[in-house]
Amino acid sequence: VGTYCDLALDSNNIPQVCYQHDTGGTFYANRSGGTWSNIDVDTTNQGTACSIDRDNNNDIGIAFIRDTTDDRLEYIFINSTNGTSTLTEIDDCGASCAFRDKLGIEFDSNNNYHVSYAQGSGTTQNVFYRNSTTTRQTMINTDLSGDPNSLALDSNNIPHIIYANQSAPTLRYANRTSG
Repeated sequence: VGTYCDLALDSNNIPQVCYQHDTGGTFYANRSGGTWSNIDVDTTNQGTACSIDRDNNNDIGIAFIRDTTDDRLEYIFINSTNGTSTLTEIDDCGASCAFRDKLGIEFDSNNNYHVSYAQGSGTTQNVFYRNSTTTRQTMINTDLSGDPNSLALDSNNIPHIIYANQSAPTLRYANRTSG
């Protein structure tokens, strides 16, 4: 039923899940009292990846890739108190490139989201980083790297990214000196 899934636990240890459905769309699910509830985040397109995290208020953030003729990286914020959501485009690489199938999202201690993702065309891929207060920044710019990647924030809200270099099978590590 679902592919490209990710899991986060809220402060009450309730599972929060995002996943891409085989028939198209990105979904959010949580479990309460033994029952799963599903919300359609985006049913218009077949997605290729999603990542989920929760902030200090148990609000949910999901980053996901819309697989269309011009791939887009989207972010949806879901308020845990009233269920309202806000959809924001993070990046649009157009028809000349594609997003890769792995991305990471983390909330920092100030409830700002941070996202790492890879995109590229042909033999060149780049690993990008963005948070809710900055524009896109290239973290790594090398041939055939960045897929998959994973993001973690340290106690100072500094992003650290690990990624696989596909041209020479190795793991690589990158971090920023400031948020």
